[in-house]
Amino acid sequence: MKNGKKTRIYAREEVIISAGVFGSPKLLLLSGVGPRHHLEKLKIPLKADLPVGEGMQYHMQYYFQYSISTPINMNQDKAIDQQSIMDYVFYKKGI
Repeated sequence: MKNGKKTRIYAREEVIISAGVFGSPKLLLLSGVGPRHHLEKLKIPLKADLPVGEGMQYHMQYYFQYSISTPINMNQDKAIDQQSIMDYVFYKKGI
């Protein structure tokens, strides 16, 4: 919509969608690009039967806050490294 009027825009080659990990698949699905069974269920006209969103995964993140009484020198990269954090959580080893 532009100035209250619908406008169609066409691309000759490719379109890059950059709306984030959830927004990009949503835009594709609303545009009719995605798995046929999902689009049919939502009554969205199919443009292309593609596996949109099927490889999406949640990524776990953990944040810890603590205080210490002795000075410490820590590499910040290790402090946010998931493997280092999980080693500490499960085995009480590491940083």
